[in-house]
Amino acid sequence: MNSQISEIAAVPDESSFPSTIFDSASLSCYAATELDQLLLRGTESLENVKHFISFIENQVSEPKLERNPETIMALNWAFVDSNLLRPSIDTTIQDLFNEAGKITGSLRDVIKRPSYYRNTEAERLESLRDFCLFLSKRFAANEPFSLLDEPTYSETQE
Repeated sequence: MNSQISEIAAVPDESSFPSTIFDSASLSCYAATELDQLLLRGTESLENVKHFISFIENQVSEPKLERNPETIMALNWAFVDSNLLRPSIDTTIQDLFNEAGKITGSLRDVIKRPSYYRNTEAERLESLRDFCLFLSKRFAANEPFSLLDEPTYSETQE
């Protein structure tokens, strides 16, 4: 993956977000951007990574009947895209959730020791960033939209 994510999407100040949690695609993207900022510039502000951890832990701790199928599919494909797990016919949802738990554990460690990860575990940090980015992509692909929605244009009259 190219380490230029940060130049494409700047992370907004946390105070600019509404009080409710923002959508999963954006949250995953902002976490990826913060990890990229850590890799490129040593920036250790990882607030969105903390929110991302909470979000993932909340999703994987849902009772079996309340699990969101879009989250399960997004996790599955993000693992495939990032080469962190190669699901097979025998992979269960619980296997995906266990792997997601390992990711959040690693991210918690990054929050505790950002300089260590930047200086000695850069490859692992890149893998975590890539996972967040791929998860963002997969969540965005699942966002509902309608082909009937027409864009709105504003015309100024002189």
